[in-house]
Amino acid sequence: MKKIFVALSLVCITLTLIAITGSSSEMVNALTANSWKFKSVVSETSSASGYLTTIYEGAQYSFAADNTFTGSFFELPVSGTWSVSNDTLYLNKGTDKEEMYTFTISHEHELILTGTEKGSKVHMSFAKE
Repeated sequence: MKKIFVALSLVCITLTLIAITGSSSEMVNALTANSWKFKSVVSETSSASGYLTTIYEGAQYSFAADNTFTGSFFELPVSGTWSVSNDTLYLNKGTDKEEMYTFTISHEHELILTGTEKGSKVHMSFAKE
């Protein structure tokens, strides 16, 4: 049953990503116009989903037009730099803390980050605050 739920969730997220339209510049404008609070994660494995849900619970990010971000992660303040290339969002690019995600902003105004955790593809959703 869990595998069916995960598979259906991945299909729904994939269809949402396909349905998204708009230029990279429009997505950057939407990214910086809002603060984003962690909502949910879907993964190919329940262990990655559980792990990420635990550490991202309560996470919040704000992206400024000057390519800096602030927020909270694991109940600690975070900050750094961000940049976008096509549909890839880089956090702290070129540092030992670099993170890279494919990103989209859905028609429902959710920030969706897609990456890999523990060898599994993950889709993390953040709601507009």
